[in-house]
Amino acid sequence: MLYIAHTNKRKKDDSTANSIYQRLLQHTQILAQLNYYIVSELPDYYHNKVYVMRYQKGILKLAVNEAILAAKLRYHVPEYIQRLRHYSDFKDLTDIQIKVVVMEAKTETTVAASNPPVMSEKTREHLQAVAKSITDEKLQKSLLNLATRTIPNK
Repeated sequence: MLYIAHTNKRKKDDSTANSIYQRLLQHTQILAQLNYYIVSELPDYYHNKVYVMRYQKGILKLAVNEAILAAKLRYHVPEYIQRLRHYSDFKDLTDIQIKVVVMEAKTETTVAASNPPVMSEKTREHLQAVAKSITDEKLQKSLLNLATRTIPNK
């Protein structure tokens, strides 16, 4: 009897997971359809640079990867609202919000890693001396790490 109860619970868990998956899949399909509408109304220049983040309560939130694109789109928001209202999915559209989202964070990380900080030998020695006199282990470790990861100033 205990095994049957466990099996029923497992089926319920599978059903819940399946339901969540179905809702996620449906949400993804809706976003893809909304993206299609947006792309069809925008000039070719914006394709692959503008994405639907959310559409809720008549407010369409778009993501763009460049601030200049956001500025251009904001200028034309009233025009795009009128155009998009012709689609049944956007019949209650009242506003378009545009957010700049940095989609290429790897570039910044690579630049930071390739340009380690530069400091004088005297400063490095001073950091090491201060680190040795501190009792807080985390702070001591951080200071020593900073002193050893910098390039000596020549």
